[in-house]
Amino acid sequence: MRTPGAWWSGLESGDYRAPLPSESQTYELMNVRQSANVQGITNLFRYDELNSHIVSVSDQAATLPYQEWDADEESLPRPRRRLIEHVRMLYRKNDLSGPLPLAGLEGSGAKIL
Repeated sequence: MRTPGAWWSGLESGDYRAPLPSESQTYELMNVRQSANVQGITNLFRYDELNSHIVSVSDQAATLPYQEWDADEESLPRPRRRLIEHVRMLYRKNDLSGPLPLAGLEGSGAKIL
Protein backbone atom coordinates (compact mmCIF):
# COMPACT_ATOMS: atom_id res chain seq x y z
CA MET A 1 0.00 0.00 0.00
CA ARG A 2 1.08 3.53 -0.67
CA THR A 3 -0.46 6.72 0.64
CA PRO A 4 0.34 9.98 -1.14
CA GLY A 5 -1.19 13.09 0.34
CA ALA A 6 -1.74 16.78 -0.10
CA TRP A 7 -1.00 19.25 2.66
CA TRP A 8 -2.29 22.69 3.30
CA SER A 9 0.83 24.82 3.37
CA GLY A 10 -0.40 28.40 3.19
CA LEU A 11 1.45 29.51 6.29
CA GLU A 12 2.22 33.17 6.48
CA SER A 13 5.28 34.61 8.11
CA GLY A 14 4.71 34.56 11.85
CA ASP A 15 1.85 32.05 11.88
CA TYR A 16 2.10 29.53 14.67
CA ARG A 17 0.55 26.47 13.06
CA ALA A 18 1.94 23.30 11.52
CA PRO A 19 0.72 22.24 8.06
CA LEU A 20 -2.41 20.09 8.19
CA PRO A 21 -3.42 17.31 5.78
CA SER A 22 -6.06 18.19 3.21
CA GLU A 23 -6.25 15.00 1.14
CA SER A 24 -4.98 11.43 1.37
CA GLN A 25 -5.15 8.53 -1.09
CA THR A 26 -4.20 4.93 -0.33
CA TYR A 27 -3.32 2.53 -3.15
CA GLU A 28 -2.75 -1.20 -3.34
CA LEU A 29 0.18 -2.19 -5.56
CA MET A 30 -0.58 -5.21 -7.73
CA ASN A 31 1.60 -7.50 -9.86
CA VAL A 32 4.79 -6.30 -8.19
CA ARG A 33 7.53 -8.80 -7.39
CA GLN A 34 10.83 -8.26 -5.62
CA SER A 35 13.97 -9.05 -7.60
CA ALA A 36 15.61 -11.05 -4.79
CA ASN A 37 14.65 -14.71 -4.72
CA VAL A 38 16.74 -16.43 -2.05
CA GLN A 39 15.32 -19.70 -0.76
CA GLY A 40 14.69 -20.10 2.97
CA ILE A 41 14.43 -16.40 3.87
CA THR A 42 11.82 -13.67 3.55
CA ASN A 43 12.72 -11.63 0.46
CA LEU A 44 11.91 -8.00 1.14
CA PHE A 45 11.84 -5.05 -1.23
CA ARG A 46 14.77 -2.66 -1.17
CA TYR A 47 13.72 0.98 -0.93
CA ASP A 48 14.98 1.93 -4.41
CA GLU A 49 13.34 -1.10 -5.98
CA LEU A 50 9.96 -0.41 -4.36
CA ASN A 51 10.19 3.29 -5.19
CA SER A 52 10.81 2.48 -8.88
CA HIS A 53 7.68 0.28 -8.90
CA ILE A 54 5.66 3.10 -7.33
CA VAL A 55 6.90 5.60 -9.93
CA SER A 56 6.05 3.19 -12.75
CA VAL A 57 2.37 3.08 -11.69
CA SER A 58 1.93 6.76 -10.84
CA ASP A 59 -0.17 7.59 -13.91
CA GLN A 60 -3.93 7.16 -14.31
CA ALA A 61 -3.46 4.57 -17.07
CA ALA A 62 -1.98 2.18 -14.49
CA THR A 63 -4.82 2.71 -12.00
CA LEU A 64 -7.50 0.04 -11.65
CA PRO A 65 -10.98 1.05 -10.50
CA TYR A 66 -11.91 0.51 -6.87
CA GLN A 67 -14.50 -2.11 -7.91
CA GLU A 68 -11.83 -4.47 -9.34
CA TRP A 69 -10.89 -5.83 -5.92
CA ASP A 70 -10.74 -9.40 -7.27
CA ALA A 71 -8.47 -8.69 -10.27
CA ASP A 72 -6.17 -11.61 -11.09
CA GLU A 73 -2.65 -10.24 -10.57
CA GLU A 74 -1.09 -12.92 -12.78
CA SER A 75 -3.17 -11.79 -15.77
CA LEU A 76 -2.15 -8.12 -15.49
CA PRO A 77 0.33 -7.17 -18.24
CA ARG A 78 2.37 -4.90 -15.95
CA PRO A 79 2.31 -3.55 -12.39
CA ARG A 80 -0.85 -1.65 -11.48
CA ARG A 81 -2.27 0.24 -8.56
CA ARG A 82 -5.83 0.21 -7.20
CA LEU A 83 -7.29 3.06 -5.18
CA ILE A 84 -8.63 1.65 -1.92
CA GLU A 85 -9.19 4.84 0.07
CA HIS A 86 -9.62 8.53 -0.75
CA VAL A 87 -10.07 10.91 2.16
CA ARG A 88 -10.55 14.69 2.02
CA MET A 89 -10.44 16.88 5.10
CA LEU A 90 -12.50 20.04 5.20
CA TYR A 91 -11.85 22.61 7.88
CA ARG A 92 -14.24 25.23 9.27
CA LYS A 93 -13.75 28.95 9.29
CA ASN A 94 -12.36 30.43 12.51
CA ASP A 95 -15.77 31.91 13.33
CA LEU A 96 -17.43 28.50 12.65
CA SER A 97 -19.80 30.07 10.13
CA GLY A 98 -19.16 27.38 7.52
CA PRO A 99 -16.62 25.13 5.83
CA LEU A 100 -13.54 26.36 4.00
CA PRO A 101 -12.73 25.12 0.48
CA LEU A 102 -10.57 22.02 0.10
CA ALA A 103 -6.98 22.77 1.15
CA GLY A 104 -8.16 25.98 2.79
CA LEU A 105 -7.23 27.00 6.31
CA GLU A 106 -7.45 30.32 8.06
CA GLY A 107 -4.62 31.67 10.18
CA SER A 108 -4.82 30.98 13.86
CA GLY A 109 -4.25 34.56 14.86
CA ALA A 110 -1.41 33.53 17.15
CA LYS A 111 1.89 35.05 16.11
CA ILE A 112 5.40 34.02 16.95
CA LEU A 113 7.10 36.67 19.06
